[in-house]
Amino acid sequence: MGFGWNKASEQSGAAKMGPGVHSVKVGKIVTGSKGGPFKSKSGDPQIMVVYESLDNAEASEMLTLSEKAGWTLARLLSRVGVDLNAMERDGVEPRHFAQKEMAESYLLGKSLWIRVEHEVDEGGKLRVRATPLHESEAKPTGALPVPADDDSIPF
Repeated sequence: MGFGWNKASEQSGAAKMGPGVHSVKVGKIVTGSKGGPFKSKSGDPQIMVVYESLDNAEASEMLTLSEKAGWTLARLLSRVGVDLNAMERDGVEPRHFAQKEMAESYLLGKSLWIRVEHEVDEGGKLRVRATPLHESEAKPTGALPVPADDDSIPF
């Protein structure tokens, strides 16, 4: 059998984001695959939010768009500065984000901080978990300490 051109064309060449806290933007919203729209085990719609760092590394998060799991979407929306009260007044529901255009209008290109954790599943496969953070929770990995006073600056 020859090279799998179709499969290769859908893969991202981006590196996985390393563990730690990162400043990112929402680079992509994916609502499904060749098999159809993403759905949870219980049949609720899902979307994949792909975060991109300045060095083009990626991490992603699957969000289930049900009322029960809507808190994960609300957390993300609040981290990118969306007015949640206005959404409530306008009758916006989590399931509406299954429409790619709707999800992109609220999220695509928005900047935020995320915490990335690496986990190895039971099958030995690396899983990258991304969690949106409030700016007050964000301290970039490897950040340099701020000097206590001007006398400690060597110039």
